[in-house]
Amino acid sequence: AARPSGQAQAFSVTVTDASGQALGNQAVVLHITGANPQQLQGTTDAAGKVTFSYVGSNTGWDLIQARTVLNGRESVSNEVQLQWTQ
Repeated sequence: AARPSGQAQAFSVTVTDASGQALGNQAVVLHITGANPQQLQGTTDAAGKVTFSYVGSNTGWDLIQARTVLNGRESVSNEVQLQWTQ
């Protein structure tokens, strides 16, 4: 779904371990590439969740992916595409 440029879009990330248990106090970076490149940083709450929000100032496509380090190894989310329109 497309979003009008100039508006905010929120993304929620949940971090869990291999057994599905929520991981609180986990640093997460949201990497955004494309029309509105940036990196947002946050920390998960006790339920393993963190919410990010950013404004797409430019029209075009962004690719969004969350990254964290678990047990010394980088773990990445699926990539999400977001189209910004006029």
